[in-house]
Parts: sequence; C-alpha cells; structure tokens
Amino acid sequence: MKRVLSWLALDHRSLGHQPLFWVAIFLPVTLFLFFGCLSWIGSSPQWNYEGFNHFIDRSKLPLGFLTLSIPFTALVTSMHRSIQTAKQIEHNDQKQNDETQKLTKETAAHYLEKAFEVLEEKNTFTKNDRAWINASNLLIEYKKIKKQITSHVYRSQLQAEEDYWRAKFEILLSFIRYQDLELLEENKVHASMLFVIAEITTWSNQDPDSTAKSKGDDYFNEFIEKLNRNPPLRDFIDSRQHKIKSHRNYMHIIQSMKMLSPEQIFEEAVLAGPSDDPVVTKERKRRGLE
Repeated sequence: MKRVLSWLALDHRSLGHQPLFWVAIFLPVTLFLFFGCLSWIGSSPQWNYEGFNHFIDRSKLPLGFLTLSIPFTALVTSMHRSIQTAKQIEHNDQKQNDETQKLTKETAAHYLEKAFEVLEEKNTFTKNDRAWINASNLLIEYKKIKKQITSHVYRSQLQAEEDYWRAKFEILLSFIRYQDLELLEENKVHASMLFVIAEITTWSNQDPDSTAKSKGDDYFNEFIEKLNRNPPLRDFIDSRQHKIKSHRNYMHIIQSMKMLSPEQIFEEAVLAGPSDDPVVTKERKRRGLE
C-alpha cells in the first residue's frame, strides 16, 4: 500500500510525469466503459432520436463516472501547481541562502586579509599601535562572521583561506621580540588585543574536540602550549595571564575565538534536520534520516 501511495505522490516534475494525473483521466474512463458495458447488454444501436434517448437513459451511471474525469484532473492540476510553486519558492530560498553564505564567506575572508595588511609593513610587522588595535578588532569581527556560515562547502573554503593567512601571520610574527611587545603595551595596546592576534598564529590540535570542550583557564593553558613555536609571544602572553583574564571582555573574546571544528559543525548540521545544503542533505539520506 505504501509503495502504491508513494508511486501516486505528486512531485515538482511536469504533469505528464505524474501517475496520479493519468489515473485521474483513465479511472473515470475505465469505470465508464465497465459500467457502460453492463448497462448496454441486450441493447442494439439505434441511430435515431428514440435510440439516443434510450442510450442516455441507460448510461446515466457510466456517464456520471466519465464526467468525474474533469474535476479529478482539475484537482490534480491545482495540487501539482501548488507543489511546483512551493518547489520554486524553496529553490529561490536556497539560492538566496547560498548567495548570502557566499557573501558572508567573502566578507569574513576580507576581514582576515585586512587584519594581516594593517600589521604588515615592508615584509615585517608594524610598530604602529593603532595598527595592532585595528588588527585585533578585525580578527574578532572575523570570528563572529565565521560563525554565521552554516554551509559546509563555504565553511571548508573559508577554513582553507584561514589556514593560508594563519601561515602568513605566523611568519610575520616570528620576527617579533619580547621588547617589541612591551613597547606596544606601553602604547596602549592591551594584552588582550595581543592575545587575539596571537591566536591566529596557532594551529588546531590533532583532537578536533579539544578546543571546543575547553573553557576559560583550560582554553588559556591550551593556547599557551600552542604558542611554543613563538617563545617571545608565548612568554609575553603567559606573563600577562592575570591582566588578560581580568579584562572585562576576556570571556567575550574567548567565546568569539573558540570555534567548532568543521567536522563538528557538519555533524551538527546533519543532526539538526532538513537543510538547504546539498552535502548535508546527501549525508542525511545516507544515514536514513530523511
């Protein structure tokens, strides 16, 4: 029974591909012929006025079934039009969402690129305190925008761009000395801002869950360990732990910096329900979730 209902179900394809449309046409015709044959048994054709009246009189029930073809097909056509309209709206929404996600990804990548540009000066880092403050703000905004990207495809693309810029940040800040950081701090560049910039130079652990699960002090300790490749930056941040943690925006910064791994985000999208993302939809179907 379920298989029959599934076969008769309407979809967005043209009417000619809808079994229910043909059933709406041929079922009344079939009933007309079946009951008509039963009604016409024992009668012979009479091609005159009396014969026509006799035919109408004996064929009331068969003709009644035949006339059902018109409202049936009209109903199916109306239902099919509604499905096509809904499908078109869904397609437009998906297209708009895709364009929004693409624009969000491009905006996030732009913030990341600009953060690097304001820090770089003649192939090394600038000592301009305003540039460091701006770079810190740009990176925080970048993390906020990145969280708005739910598309697995665009998030993966942005992750690849982030890794590219991460390597450039790491190279750029490899020239920094402890004294340079102290000078920046004297020029009103708060340690928490340097903390934000330092974060972009670190690479994720092998365990994708480690950053996502950590909070507060745990995150800070993990972060310090990741800075081992840049001792001056590591020692400076470590020595300013209390100052950074006491800053009013510290937990806000932590929340903006902490990101789920692409694998975790994809898993959450799969389990969340129907999605406009074709990759997520394909995985949900593979797991039998829809």
